[in-house]
Amino acid sequence: NTPEELPTGIIRMRNFPIAPDRGLAIVWFDTQENLDAAIPFFKGMQQQIAERFEARVELQKGIPSLDLDFGD
Repeated sequence: NTPEELPTGIIRMRNFPIAPDRGLAIVWFDTQENLDAAIPFFKGMQQQIAERFEARVELQKGIPSLDLDFGD
């Protein structure tokens, strides 16, 4: 259930169902600035999900190393 209006700079999104009650989403951004600007949006969306489903939702930010990139 992705919102219609997403933050600026999203290049790609992937969702992975891990178990019936667990999942993982990875979002790629074009710049660090757009990633930082999108954090409040995702935190608000996660808060709504946590309240609706009585769930725990976590956000982690990572920066990939181009030296370790294996391609896609």
